[in-house]
Amino acid sequence: AFSALSCGMLHESRNLQTSLLTLAGDIQLMMAKHVDNHQLYDTELEVKSQDDAVVSRSARQELVKPLCCKHDWATEFCMHDIESCLETSVRCYEEAVMRTNRSESHNQFINVSKRLGNVQNEMGVVLMNRATGMEYGPEQEKTLQKSQCAFEAGIGAFKAAVDTTNIALLHSNTGRLMRVWAQACVQYDRDGKRCEFSQQERIYYNKARDHYMKTVHILKDRSAFPMVWDSVQWELSTTFFTMATLLQDFAPLSVKAEEQVEKEVVDLMKKSIRYCDTETESPRQPLAQYRAATVHHRLASMFHNAYRNQSEDHKRKQARSQAEYHYGKACRLFHQLEHPCELTRVQLERVALCEYQLGGQTAAGSKLRTLSTALGYIAECREAMHSIYKELGPDEADTTPGSESATSSDLSKNQTVVSGLVPREESEKLLNILESRLQHLLHMLIKTAASAKSSSHKHHGGKPSRHLSTSQLDQYKKAYAACLRGMADSSTGLMTRIKSMADTLALLPHGL
Repeated sequence: AFSALSCGMLHESRNLQTSLLTLAGDIQLMMAKHVDNHQLYDTELEVKSQDDAVVSRSARQELVKPLCCKHDWATEFCMHDIESCLETSVRCYEEAVMRTNRSESHNQFINVSKRLGNVQNEMGVVLMNRATGMEYGPEQEKTLQKSQCAFEAGIGAFKAAVDTTNIALLHSNTGRLMRVWAQACVQYDRDGKRCEFSQQERIYYNKARDHYMKTVHILKDRSAFPMVWDSVQWELSTTFFTMATLLQDFAPLSVKAEEQVEKEVVDLMKKSIRYCDTETESPRQPLAQYRAATVHHRLASMFHNAYRNQSEDHKRKQARSQAEYHYGKACRLFHQLEHPCELTRVQLERVALCEYQLGGQTAAGSKLRTLSTALGYIAECREAMHSIYKELGPDEADTTPGSESATSSDLSKNQTVVSGLVPREESEKLLNILESRLQHLLHMLIKTAASAKSSSHKHHGGKPSRHLSTSQLDQYKKAYAACLRGMADSSTGLMTRIKSMADTLALLPHGL
């Protein structure tokens, strides 16, 4: 067919030649997508019907003609090599586009251009995935560059076809490629420890951001293509979140001041939350909510650290206010998501913030307010303790009345009961800290209340404290006694301790 059509330049001949090249490109693309089934296709090619045999004989007669040889490549199948199939498909579509007169065959031109854009996207994705699994070096760099070229060529083809939706999709894929490239730029020292966040990483993450933003600008809003819109918003949030966490964990303090780094981290975290849709119901909603909770937790921890290290009074107050705000947001989201370990960890950090604040206070009234606030945060861990208890599941050693410590078989069995959200070891560490802080805070509150009462009796004729009622103080004393009893027996099993903690927290006053 190529041989017969190559001699003539009639409009019909050109259209048919374009159709044949397009068909060859389609077949090559199909082979690339089903490369795992190449053995099945090899077998099928051996089985021919009577009509197939006639066509094959006719094709062989044409293939020996000189003019046909220049298109041999279009019908050569490398079924074991995805990249070769895709490269041949690209070449087929490119030649088809060149042979199409845009003004005379507009629909055919659009159709082939879209096919060319699609196969270039397939090529870009294959190369990007290959580069992801490669070790850093010239070969990975070459593969990443080829992937980028494929995506750029695909965008060009879709622009020719005026296909804005697919242009947006390829910009999104290019954004993902830039993130892979950024990860490839990570440097390590001789001990295998990750180095500071580098300028090269920053460049590629910023390129990723730019491509995602182009996608957002092309789509304009969620109405036309909600799935693509949601995906790009999530990828944008991920890009900002990744940059922020890397800057926070591997701060480039050799080239930037800590205050500058913190300012940039805050800005990136806020952008991550802006593009993190926690309201729209979708399969991704829990992930988005967890991301938002994690961002608030990280911001709170950062402001908490700034509060401890800041010397200027107004900046200290601002840092404490921001820490309290973000801790509150993180707690609400972790509670909503039913992540008891994360919730308990955040509440304990809030307690630590109160304890540090307590160190700078001298007035009994201020101390009692801060202690009550800290104990209020601990009290809010009661539901988390119940959730951890349910997730881990009670073992025989803990539920049998008057039992001794667990046997080795019981212990082994109990250690295997681990929820995806509640790791046993993590739960035990958190419980140890919770017990320690609860006992310490209750002891301090009771002692401070007694001191305040003594001072009030001396100076005001024994008037009761304005900061703590007698009934509240009695509740704290009961909780303190229960706490001491619970911690007295060092052989008590984990599940019993968790239940005991939940019961003790129930004794604490509420609504303070």
